[in-house]
Amino acid sequence: MPEAIRSNTKIKQKNKIFIDILGAYLFLALSIVAPSTLYAIDDRLLVYSYIKKLEGKVVPEQTANQLIRSFASVGFSSKNILEEPKRNLSVFPFINYSSNLNGGNPKGALQLGNATYTSNSLLEKRSGLLAGLGANASLRSYTGYGKYIDTQGSLAISKSLESDDYILFTLVNACSKNHLKNWWFIDVCAHTQNEKKEISTFEDQTVNLSFAKIFDDDVGSFHLIRGGISRNSENNIDQNQHFFALQSIWPNGYSTSIQLTFGEDVPNQLSLKNKVDAEVRLPQFKIDNLSLQLSYEQKDGGFLLGFPRDDQQSAISLAFSLNENIGISVGYSNVDSSIDYYDQSSPFISINFKQISF
Repeated sequence: MPEAIRSNTKIKQKNKIFIDILGAYLFLALSIVAPSTLYAIDDRLLVYSYIKKLEGKVVPEQTANQLIRSFASVGFSSKNILEEPKRNLSVFPFINYSSNLNGGNPKGALQLGNATYTSNSLLEKRSGLLAGLGANASLRSYTGYGKYIDTQGSLAISKSLESDDYILFTLVNACSKNHLKNWWFIDVCAHTQNEKKEISTFEDQTVNLSFAKIFDDDVGSFHLIRGGISRNSENNIDQNQHFFALQSIWPNGYSTSIQLTFGEDVPNQLSLKNKVDAEVRLPQFKIDNLSLQLSYEQKDGGFLLGFPRDDQQSAISLAFSLNENIGISVGYSNVDSSIDYYDQSSPFISINFKQISF
């Protein structure tokens, strides 16, 4: 537990804006056990930054109580008693645009050398708007001091507004997070997801082990650095991957995330070679919950009828809240393949409505 925090006195004004921003982050991240995503700032980093900014300062009683609750939310109970599990169940409607809502093949002819292959038009991809309903269920169970297990399940079904096409999406995550000493952690996580479309199905399973360290620097920034190894199975192609990530909260309230992933060679299979994902969140802009996300990945090792296939994919997206009830994400992705048939560029948009929690 950090050193005692005295109450009933105002916080210095120069720290108040930063603390207010952190308080907003903590409310969003800790009042509900939210689904884990690549870009979401780790709860433990949020709590650490909150503690360090207030450590040794004189604060109002309400702020001190919030700090104690935040500390307990990531397993550090001041009473040395395990917290009660935290549960959440929510449903939400959404509208998406998909450039391939049926899981079909690219349109046009496949050209390999001097040979041309024409695909069945019934198996070609279709684009359009979908409307759907999703549900999230999450549970945080505490297993010891600074130790807890997050589990989350998601289900979403959407249907095309113009045809009989539908998409069924399922996701299950489980992650054991364990404090070792001095804000060092070891995490063991498992993930499985399935996206079923009319023509094809995408499946992905991952198990990973990682070590993480949370620390601060001399300029008032807070960081979580992580490294680990994962075993991935994507559509029955197994691959070992290594990843390194850095999350940061800056004095101006901005937060950034970046992750580098490197895949081991998989003979004669198109598989990940390297990937970079990055995000910056801009809470002080007039647009609520504004974030910018970028990604770039290379895949190689594939063959089609003896012709080598390598892909490069890039994407950019912008997410923000239109108001307290509507969130919007828009973006653009591009695939440049050594086999032109697989080249594609497409915009995407998603409109998510306020979750109803139970």
